Amino acid sequence: MEAYFAEVGVIVNDALKVRLKSRNGLGRTTGTVLIIAPWNYPMILGLQPLYGAISAGCYTVTSRPIGWSKTLSPKSPEFLNYSGTTYSYIGNGKICVCPDFVIINRGKQEEFIAALKKHHADFFPNGALKSDSFSRIVSDFHFSRLKNLLARSKGTIVIGGGTDEKTRGLEPAVVKGVLDGDSLLSEELFGPILPLVAVDSVDDAIEFISSRDHPLVLYAFTSDEKTKIKIRENTMSGNLVFNDTFQQLAIHELPFGGVGESGYGRQVLKYSYDNFTYERSTLDIPKESELFLEPRYPPYTPEKLEFMSVPINLAIPPSKYPDTSPNGHARM
Repeated sequence: MEAYFAEVGVIVNDALKVRLKSRNGLGRTTGTVLIIAPWNYPMILGLQPLYGAISAGCYTVTSRPIGWSKTLSPKSPEFLNYSGTTYSYIGNGKICVCPDFVIINRGKQEEFIAALKKHHADFFPNGALKSDSFSRIVSDFHFSRLKNLLARSKGTIVIGGGTDEKTRGLEPAVVKGVLDGDSLLSEELFGPILPLVAVDSVDDAIEFISSRDHPLVLYAFTSDEKTKIKIRENTMSGNLVFNDTFQQLAIHELPFGGVGESGYGRQVLKYSYDNFTYERSTLDIPKESELFLEPRYPPYTPEKLEFMSVPINLAIPPSKYPDTSPNGHARM
């Protein structure tokens, strides 16, 4: 079912939408494209750039989905949870927008854990390892990798963590008491493990986020508008989502992609097309305008200087936004 709503249905719907759109005459194709899809969502991550490249007029070469590498990107999507209670089991954590860890108010941590236990029991009444609605780890190597990360953690497992060696089953594990430098924060987990990092304030959460690589997506749970502004103005991520996880993938009119270490470029519908085109500007200056361009030529005079200095003498308008930076530092 997850494959239908998270991959097959999505790509069929988007491909049909793209077919109905005419090409933008301003865009120019960037040339020949090689598409290499990852293993976890091979259809959507292979065909999504493909329909963009074809609609842009590119010659396109596709490769079969690549398998698991022994090296994972150190950049993982981060999850800022200050007051909410949510966790996703979609794809057993093997999806790039899965929360890699939770940053939570220290005073809300036990309430959060209790809520996770309740929903875990609702999702899997007989346990996750006996459920047909919970997938398994893709390979022996990564089954061992995840077990090793969990075993080396200095945190405390408060939910799950059980294994089934025969089926490569790993129960969703929630780990509290995780500190910076822990094994569970050393790489993108890509598995059903959720570390909890407790902090005392939103400012501490922002400082922790800002000290790490820019995430693909940042999820923040709060109903306070000032807090939303503070998070938006003082963090950097490919996407920012308030009060839900994964829902950004359902809104195809929004661009999706990372920033810095979490990736470059944007995709989905128009943005997939834009990736494979560039806007070539064309300017045709009429001869009659030369009369008005005379100040750019020597000899330079005080009158020409006065004319050219007009832009630097414009008044600077006041800021529309209050200083929402943490710890009183200027926003960057």
